[in-house]
Amino acid sequence: MIQLRMFEERDYPIVCEWWLAHGWPLPPIESLSEFGMIAYDEKYLLCVGWLYLTTGYWGWLEWIVVNPDAPMKRRQTGLKSLIARLLEEAKVFKIKAVHCSLKSPGLIRMHQKAGFLIGDTGMTNLVYPFPEGAT
Repeated sequence: MIQLRMFEERDYPIVCEWWLAHGWPLPPIESLSEFGMIAYDEKYLLCVGWLYLTTGYWGWLEWIVVNPDAPMKRRQTGLKSLIARLLEEAKVFKIKAVHCSLKSPGLIRMHQKAGFLIGDTGMTNLVYPFPEGAT
């Protein structure tokens, strides 16, 4: 049975391993939204993702990543639950639309099944990492 809980600082080293395994840059822990959720079952931490709130009516789902060592079916079930829960959180804050940028065909299909519509395709997402200590 899939369960969800808030992301905790102690999860960060584990999730960093997942991002590295998928070839992603590591976001500084300070940049992660307070609305991070982690899906798990009796055996595995399955996936994690964050909801960011904007000053407008938009939300943003970001840094969604799966445990590469968890079985595919469990990851998929965890992702389905995670996305649904993050969208529920967005509704609590009266967000009218939620945006995300994805490359993985599997993640794209999972989001479409949750009701997301495809906008632009073939994009490159860039990250500008400020030097340590920059203000």
